[in-house]
Amino acid sequence: MNRFVEFINTGNEDLAREVISPDAVFHAPSHPEPLRGPDGYMEVIGMMRSAFPDVQWTLEETVTEGDTLDATAADRASGLN
Repeated sequence: MNRFVEFINTGNEDLAREVISPDAVFHAPSHPEPLRGPDGYMEVIGMMRSAFPDVQWTLEETVTEGDTLDATAADRASGLN
């Protein structure tokens, strides 16, 4: 999970391919169809960073049960370009 947060904070495409499954599906209100895999999540990051270029996430808590992970993160950004 820490590597995923590092990916969000850096937008590093190589790291995206390391931490996001090619089979991952992301639903974004901006797209009628789901986004898929690392490229899909890079699109989500691009949208987020276009509005909040200095966004930084901090992982606050994780809870796991079986193969399920729940994470609480805080994000901070100025929203200034």
